[in-house]
Amino acid sequence: MAEFFKTGKGVDLEVLTSATLSKLEEIKDKTATGLSHIIETRKILDLKIDLKPSYLLVPKSGFYHAKSDLIIIDFGSLQLVSVGQGNPQSLSPSFSSLEEIMDRAYEKYSLELRSVQVLYSKSGEEWKTARQRGSSVQHILQPMDFSLQLAKCMVEKDTRMSRFKVSGELPLLHVKISDQKIQGVLDLVNSIPLPQSDSTPSTPTQKMLSLSEARPNVLGLQSTVLLDALETDSDGESYYMSVDEEHQPSVIEELTDVHFKFEVKAVLLELTRQADQENTLLALSVSQLGAEGKMRTYDLTITSYLRKVGLDYCEIRDSNNQPLHLISSSDKHGSDLLKVEYTKADINGPNFQTTFDNTEQNLKVELSSLDFLLHTKALLSTINYLNTAVPQELTASKDREAKKQVEKAGQG
Repeated sequence: MAEFFKTGKGVDLEVLTSATLSKLEEIKDKTATGLSHIIETRKILDLKIDLKPSYLLVPKSGFYHAKSDLIIIDFGSLQLVSVGQGNPQSLSPSFSSLEEIMDRAYEKYSLELRSVQVLYSKSGEEWKTARQRGSSVQHILQPMDFSLQLAKCMVEKDTRMSRFKVSGELPLLHVKISDQKIQGVLDLVNSIPLPQSDSTPSTPTQKMLSLSEARPNVLGLQSTVLLDALETDSDGESYYMSVDEEHQPSVIEELTDVHFKFEVKAVLLELTRQADQENTLLALSVSQLGAEGKMRTYDLTITSYLRKVGLDYCEIRDSNNQPLHLISSSDKHGSDLLKVEYTKADINGPNFQTTFDNTEQNLKVELSSLDFLLHTKALLSTINYLNTAVPQELTASKDREAKKQVEKAGQG
């Protein structure tokens, strides 16, 4: 056996190692050269779309006049531009790493939405000035920005690169509303008349029968002729498909179709009490809410996370002038309050038995500590605030509907 593994005369181990390394470098150079050729010979789409802000006015009772209460929905400005398409640079595989070339092998686009806002304006208030100001007493949704990055791979089938990459970010979602605004918005929505349809709808079965009866005689052709033509076309397509499939290798490739990542940096909801000025009663804050995942040929993985949640009662302060923390979570750096991992695998996939251990769906939930503080004055004040903010007519109508449903269930 020792004689079998001996190398021949004139063959050195260093020579074999250098030959193997040179072959690997040659393959790498060919891959980099092919990607560079695709990048340099591609068609460039230099896109720039800029839409100015537009807004929607929702007046009370559904009809606009100068002294009506309004809900103003500002859709903000929309900008869609291509990234790195205007000045293409030639790539040299000898001076650029494979990772850099793979990063350049994407058509990238940037979508930005700026200053999306919602206002509630009473009669006589200057909503146009408040809309241009950016933050005022009339604002319900404070001006919000949103960015989205889109990338499409130039190589159709490559296991190392995703076909599409989508990443979005929302820096701040800030909603601030008072008890009087809640009442005003609900009254405005309820005052808008909805269309009523008195006409009885026609039965769709007659239309379906008439269409099915008239379909075989379209253009004077019989149904049998059409079926024969379809059968011959399908036979021809199957012939060409069978010929192509004979020359295609039966290798199962695990391709990444979509790689996405979305994150909301901060969410702030303030419930205020309207007096001479707005005083914040409750403040709900959420930090870093996001999701990331990959959609591949035979599996789907999604990871969602929530860093921190807090609820403060602001009418009671401590010695350090800090609000009362009704709900709080850990401030430890790098720890998540909630983390959910979801995996879905196809039973026909090549890695179903090895990687996924014959499991089609897997859900993993991790939850850290969450502290609650039950304060009598804060709870009673919150309940009183909600009872005064929500109109009694709305709660009474819901109670009547609930009673009707209970009566129907009892009769049945």
